[in-house]
Amino acid sequence: MSGPALLHNMSVPPVSTILVSTPGLAGRTFCTTWPRQWKGYDAKNLPAPEELEAAFAGLGIPDLVGVFTLTGGDREPEARFDYPLALAILARRSGHLYLPWRPVYPALVPKDPLFLVFPEEGECA
Repeated sequence: MSGPALLHNMSVPPVSTILVSTPGLAGRTFCTTWPRQWKGYDAKNLPAPEELEAAFAGLGIPDLVGVFTLTGGDREPEARFDYPLALAILARRSGHLYLPWRPVYPALVPKDPLFLVFPEEGECA
């Protein structure tokens, strides 16, 4: 026996349901505000990259690789960043990663706020 007949005979109906949830990443957490609420934001007239670079001075964001997530888990963010700081942070995004050495340039702005997490060092799960 081979092919579809074999596969048909091997199918087993589900007997249990598994619910998987993620607790979120542990670490320092920051958040952008809702982009639709940014006052003064105009996608056609963005601040110069030099202005966005200057926005980083004194923010207290670690000079480490971070991870962008849609939720902060059960952690309250240390700070919420509004425009233009949020745009400066998003401009250093590469997929789900925050790269502190990446030059700032205007980014694609998501419709929802994003959490920026700097995972704590520790043992791998």
